[in-house]
Amino acid sequence: MATFEIITPADDSVLAVRSRPTDEDIDAALNLAGRSFKSWRENSLEHRIELLGRAVDALVSLKEEIIVEISSQMGRPIAYCGGEVNGFESRARTMLRLAPEALTPIPPPLLKGSSAPLSAYRSGRWSSLHRGTTRSSPL
Repeated sequence: MATFEIITPADDSVLAVRSRPTDEDIDAALNLAGRSFKSWRENSLEHRIELLGRAVDALVSLKEEIIVEISSQMGRPIAYCGGEVNGFESRARTMLRLAPEALTPIPPPLLKGSSAPLSAYRSGRWSSLHRGTTRSSPL
């Protein structure tokens, strides 16, 4: 199996050795991601926001370990690495706070001569009544 080395810029030493994924590994990961997305999108936006908030909490709880990793991998002085985690947390929480409004589907204008009841919009059937419809897939 082919490998590659991760070299730290701090002192040019080998930080880690990793296996290169095979084409089959990549295909399996992509297939799993596709299947996972189908079940993920079945969850309500509120539930996804809650889960992602917990993921942010989990990552931020590892801040001290992440600071060391960032310094080792990038060669950045450790005194500045906490800002990377803080910046991630701030951006992630802002995106989660804005998600309900930003990801609300906006019905496009109806085509000439067509009309659709609100129930068609809510059920998702409205897309066939519109030209160039774009429907966002939240998170």
